[in-house]
Amino acid sequence: MRILFISHQLSLTGAPMVLLDVIRFCLKEGYSVDVRYFTDGDLRPSFEELGVRLIHQEGFDAEKAEEFVFAAREYDLIWANTIVCNQAIHLLNLIDKPVIWWLHEGPAYFDLFASSLPDFAKLRPGIHILAVSPRVRKLGMYRYNEDWELFPFMVADTFRGAGGDAGVCGTLAPQVAGRVRFLFCGTIGVRKGVDVLCAAYRLLPPQIRKQIQIDLYGNPEDSEKDVMQILRQTEDAHFRFWGSLPHAQMLEEIRRSDYVISPSRDDPMPTVTAEGWMCGVPAILSDACGISEYMEVGKEGFVFPSMDYQKLAEVMEKAVLLRLEQPEKWQEMGAACRALYDAAFSPEVFYHRLSDKIHRLTNPNRPGLVFCTGGIDILDIFSYELMREFGRMGYECLEMNNTKPQESLAKLGNFLPRPIKAVISFNHLMQNLELVPGKNLWEQIGACYINILMDHPFVYREDLDRMPAGSVQLCIDRNHMDYIRRFHPSVGTYGFLAHGGKNLRRVPVPIRERTIGVMYAGSLTKYALDRIKPDFASYPFPAEEICEKAVQRLIRDPSVRSEVAIEDALRETGVLVSDDEMSKLITEFRFVDLTAVSYYREKAVQVLAEAGVHVTIFGTGWEKCEWTQLLNVDMRGRVSADTVVEAMQNARIVLNTLTWFKDGAHDRIFNGMLSGAVVVTDSSKYLKEIFSDEELLMFELPEVETLPEKVGKLLEDPDRMQRMADAGRMEVLEHHTWEARARELEEGLLKDL
Repeated sequence: MRILFISHQLSLTGAPMVLLDVIRFCLKEGYSVDVRYFTDGDLRPSFEELGVRLIHQEGFDAEKAEEFVFAAREYDLIWANTIVCNQAIHLLNLIDKPVIWWLHEGPAYFDLFASSLPDFAKLRPGIHILAVSPRVRKLGMYRYNEDWELFPFMVADTFRGAGGDAGVCGTLAPQVAGRVRFLFCGTIGVRKGVDVLCAAYRLLPPQIRKQIQIDLYGNPEDSEKDVMQILRQTEDAHFRFWGSLPHAQMLEEIRRSDYVISPSRDDPMPTVTAEGWMCGVPAILSDACGISEYMEVGKEGFVFPSMDYQKLAEVMEKAVLLRLEQPEKWQEMGAACRALYDAAFSPEVFYHRLSDKIHRLTNPNRPGLVFCTGGIDILDIFSYELMREFGRMGYECLEMNNTKPQESLAKLGNFLPRPIKAVISFNHLMQNLELVPGKNLWEQIGACYINILMDHPFVYREDLDRMPAGSVQLCIDRNHMDYIRRFHPSVGTYGFLAHGGKNLRRVPVPIRERTIGVMYAGSLTKYALDRIKPDFASYPFPAEEICEKAVQRLIRDPSVRSEVAIEDALRETGVLVSDDEMSKLITEFRFVDLTAVSYYREKAVQVLAEAGVHVTIFGTGWEKCEWTQLLNVDMRGRVSADTVVEAMQNARIVLNTLTWFKDGAHDRIFNGMLSGAVVVTDSSKYLKEIFSDEELLMFELPEVETLPEKVGKLLEDPDRMQRMADAGRMEVLEHHTWEARARELEEGLLKDL
């Protein structure tokens, strides 16, 4: 296999050096490697020692761009390193080859290259963007609504290679003349925060300054002579600048330090911090260092707000006292540092991750996933979002549409030569396909059927009892797993997968510029419930009375689950039946659940409308409510699921009421937060676990009458709303999109199939 690497430089700096680690692995695996570079540098001999072919890429004018594209087509994989390679990405977007773009930079570089960056949302699926740190990944989310895969570099384990014992890190006493030694390594300039470190040192109490040694290593930034002047003015016997050292010597200095300090204004992934952890040396980091998100404050080091030299001085003083007065505690921190290195930055972890990534993108027999669509539009949206992410992860995805059975089966026939990892469906769609009468298709081809149940299990009683052998049932409410465990024991494997949101990859409209005050999307079903009510006269007990009793209990106490209310009402009336019969009755009485849902759904919107709040409603059934004739109620009727998501982009508040899921969520919540709106919803156990009051406004259903006051205060404070919208959106972008759910499925299920 042939791989082309593109490096902006061959310099002795972080990004080219970690790229060299990737190349070494590829050569060890027997791959053929070429390297195109823009600027030469001191790392060139290391590349030449590996025997790789080095090609100087002198820009991308028309002739050179044509030559580059022609050459790129000859490779099986192309790996572009750093944001500086953005021009190459524009060209690679034109060819059908797998591409990895490894981004190492922080906000300053994205600002610098803003005019030449591609539209990330329009890059083809074959271009896979990797973020070197959580900070870079969050930058992609916040600026571009893109969830880039986290892919940190490795640090070679020179500590053990030098005879270090990973179980005992550091000595009880400071190693340098009895002083607590802080080590800085990096470019001497503003970006690395050298001026902040100087200011913090000058603030330290004299008795603390006498007990420390601060050593700075690195090359001065030519354009930042002012910083060097500040550094020279700060220098004394306890604060010294030594210039640069060869890497091997630098590692030795790290081993002899008590803390590695990185006070940067913008540093997505300081290598020296990971090298310190390798040697069991705790870190002191600004929160602008992307690597800080790997550590737990007080366990592997300390964090201070970027540019806040007063806080840095406080942290340094705390670190000195801990080192001198609690040496055993400092040693425990060192051991924790080494454990963090082993888990996140060791060669073993990195090479496993790297091998898996390359194999997925270049394997001609990539594992296949079959997605069943053609049910209802919202479920198809979920499927398409999952398909997009699984494609990025290296799976080959096939869509089988329930409305086109013959065409879908023909496509499956062409797809079958490749191994099918699983069939993924929502609400049992295409579960019991048969080509041979009496034989389930998925069982015949040995594919695991994974059903994601978006409604309460009582809606799909018969389907649950007819699931293919070896199938997996996933529920969006954790209580539903208990229901399946009791009433459908034949379902052998089940689990929890929360709802997800659809990321439109747009910069959200500011709250002040939105024209919809409060938006609600969802139909009011109370006027259509007669269609699913059973024939009460057919039961040998007062069924209608029992159901009304259950409804009133749910309205009186919304914390009760609907199946519990129905079963309790039956038992209190003397109806004692088997679990199988109880399951049948709960399914037949499921209108009880919908009645309670409709009651609070209408109540939540009605109290706002009657309080004068402007409410925009999407969905059917509402037109039969008299109060919807109010002038402040805007009725939009039935629209597509995509139209609802689109409308959320212009809403200040998205109001939601859950479908009686007491330990789950709803896509309206996540979609509303992704749109940049503030979401107001009734609570659930799950929602309380994943969101804070700064991200999501929750209320309890018995207190629905307080909604006008809560919503009114929000609407009067657009600044607070903007803070909530921004915080909620970032939380959902990171953890609750369908892309995130795809990764959860991969990690928790697919990799073990």
